[in-house]
Amino acid sequence: MSEIETRQFGNLHYRPEQVIHFAVGLPGFEECREFLLHEEPTMGPFVFLQSLSDPNLSFVTLPVERLEENYELTLSREDLAQLEAAELPTPDDVLCLAVLQLHPGGATANLAAPIVIRTSQRRGTQAIRQDRKYSANHPVRWQTAAAGQGGESCS
Repeated sequence: MSEIETRQFGNLHYRPEQVIHFAVGLPGFEECREFLLHEEPTMGPFVFLQSLSDPNLSFVTLPVERLEENYELTLSREDLAQLEAAELPTPDDVLCLAVLQLHPGGATANLAAPIVIRTSQRRGTQAIRQDRKYSANHPVRWQTAAAGQGGESCS
């Protein structure tokens, strides 16, 4: 078992098979290519994407279906290649996370560029949509976002 000392969560223990690999990193953080999904029981539905190369870097996310019930995922050929998929993975094999941004007046979520994780392959990418169907500043309603537990896939 491996271990990383993080700023937000202290020591995190993990097995190599829990690591999610991002072939090109995330926009603005291209050098960070390996992450862990971390959930804190006291933090409700939030999922933290913790970098293994930078212990100070952790993204706060929510499953997109907590924010948009019938979210429609689209992936480019490049996204599919990074996920090692020939076609859109099944909903059971995909976890879609929206990165949260906290503001003085509340929080927003980026539904225009979700983080997509193909769970069977432990591969991830940030799928930047080419259409304008969803906003990069989708308002977060805490009552809706906090309902239920556990991660959900998108269809």
